Amino acid sequence: VRVKEDFSEKAIDQYYDLLVQTYRKSHYTPLPRKFYSDIIKNLSEKRQLKLLLAYYKEEVIAGAAFPYLNGVMYYWSGGSRKEKEFASLYPNNLIQWEIIKWGYENGIGQYDMLGASIEGIKQFKLGWGGQLQNYQRIYSSKKLKLMASLYARLGAGIKEKIRRAVRK
Repeated sequence: VRVKEDFSEKAIDQYYDLLVQTYRKSHYTPLPRKFYSDIIKNLSEKRQLKLLLAYYKEEVIAGAAFPYLNGVMYYWSGGSRKEKEFASLYPNNLIQWEIIKWGYENGIGQYDMLGASIEGIKQFKLGWGGQLQNYQRIYSSKKLKLMASLYARLGAGIKEKIRRAVRK
């Protein structure tokens, strides 16, 4: 497995396909492809984002995007192929290792992996030696705060029903 940085249209398409596959497993839908494409292009032109793809035998099997600014880098989003033959290669771990090395070599003093509310994700992130941080969340209304709180505590099936109801 090798990791490569790439901002081409093909790379963005491959990255988005990985997001769709990964989100589908959790019954989520990523934002539209244009949203990711616009952000990736804009921030990469400003040298404020890394888009890394993991390849196995010339096939993209994982990818992740990392915006950075003022000495702080963020894990924005990522996805990977779900077939066992690829998962057993741990491409996400390799991508994390490569971005941490790059950050260290380029003076990035802080790496924020964002959100750890799902236990498996929390354990993965803590495995890199970090610390959990609480964030202040700001809501535009009491109703939105209540919905967000309930949403975080409910299972995926209920979450999908709420999403459908909110869209109507």
